[in-house]
Amino acid sequence: AGSTHHPILPRPFSVLYAEGSTLHLLVKAVGEGTRLITEMAEGDANQLMGPLGNEFPAAPGAVLVAGGYGMAPLYFYARRHPDPKALHLFYGARTAEHLLLQDRWRALLPEANLHFVTEDGSDGERGLVTLPLERFMKERPGTRPVLACGPTPMMKAVYALAGAAIAIAIAVGHCATAAAQARELQRRLEAATRVECK
Repeated sequence: AGSTHHPILPRPFSVLYAEGSTLHLLVKAVGEGTRLITEMAEGDANQLMGPLGNEFPAAPGAVLVAGGYGMAPLYFYARRHPDPKALHLFYGARTAEHLLLQDRWRALLPEANLHFVTEDGSDGERGLVTLPLERFMKERPGTRPVLACGPTPMMKAVYALAGAAIAIAIAVGHCATAAAQARELQRRLEAATRVECK
């Protein structure tokens, strides 16, 4: 990223949304690599490799559970879903400022299907995102697809709560996994596509 000489490992990111040949990513500067990405300007070149992994299946009436920046792949999923108004979103973060793109979610899903939660109560319900999710699942018993993305503690709590209702779950933020795969990714970077920031 940029013109640095630091040995930066490849970083995995989910696509927030795509428009034509343009990909939009949601990136938080938490270290040297992500800081360099957020400081890129229009016209700067970088290497991009992908797609990697699998996408969520197009499940009717799915329940989306997001924690922090784990919201990105779920937003991508909802935008491409054939019936987004049938989806329910449970989105939790530490504070109101960490609940991202609420206006975009409100344009996509009915207000009644949006459940925002903050740990400090600065926006939406106070507590953890699993609290309204648990109520929802008790009020609407039965197996349904639950698609989740967020920090590991949230993922474990969602899995324990939803049990057999889980269709698929992914976790983000596993730096150790990214580091373990760095050698293979580095080899593949030679064939990676160069992209320009716009």
